[in-house]
Amino acid sequence: MAAPYVQPVSAGMGEHPMWGYSPAFNLLDYLTDEAKEKEEINVLLASPGDLRHVLATVPHINKSIKKKLNIYIWEDTMECLVRHMLLYKLATDQTASIEARLQTFLEAYGNVVIHKKTSDAIQSTAQCIYKEMAKVMIQGTHNIQI
Repeated sequence: MAAPYVQPVSAGMGEHPMWGYSPAFNLLDYLTDEAKEKEEINVLLASPGDLRHVLATVPHINKSIKKKLNIYIWEDTMECLVRHMLLYKLATDQTASIEARLQTFLEAYGNVVIHKKTSDAIQSTAQCIYKEMAKVMIQGTHNIQI
């Protein structure tokens, strides 16, 4: 009797990762002394899967460093990168209360049940991202600031 075929774990992950596989950490905790002395700090996240590290770092930027921090994110697919941009904009929308931002972020992040209000926020934010990306494509640069 032949052994049943067992698929690799990666087969169940799908084409687009929806979350990462490590605990969130503050990126600033891992800077070397040499990096802390520079005028501008650049950090690259390669295929993080989600924004957990960025969201864990942002509250500590003004407390830890007084310099400009650039966080670059590289993803295999454009869909993942746009999802990061969308979730970041939803989480940092200063026009909404903290409770409203949290609810909107969690609904969009979880992709479970999305209320009309959240759907409208996602659509509005997606339009802003679309316009930014179109502007970047026309200019020929690959640096989108959100």
